Amino acid sequence: MLSIRNGFASIFRKPLKAALFILILAVISALLAVSLSVFSAVRGYLNECGSFFRTIVQAEYFGEFYPEAYRFD
Repeated sequence: MLSIRNGFASIFRKPLKAALFILILAVISALLAVSLSVFSAVRGYLNECGSFFRTIVQAEYFGEFYPEAYRFD
């Protein structure tokens, strides 16, 4: 308990040092919140894309019986 009190006393001894410490904590918290929101949004978007869209492939047939038209699957 004494070490925690001494730690806070050393941080808040100088106002500039305390302001920088609080600013760093706020920036780290904001970056963590933004990264978690972007991660969850992208994961949800990719899940929706996987359930609604399929891969479109154009197949061309070469050989003796080459068709005149393309077939899209």
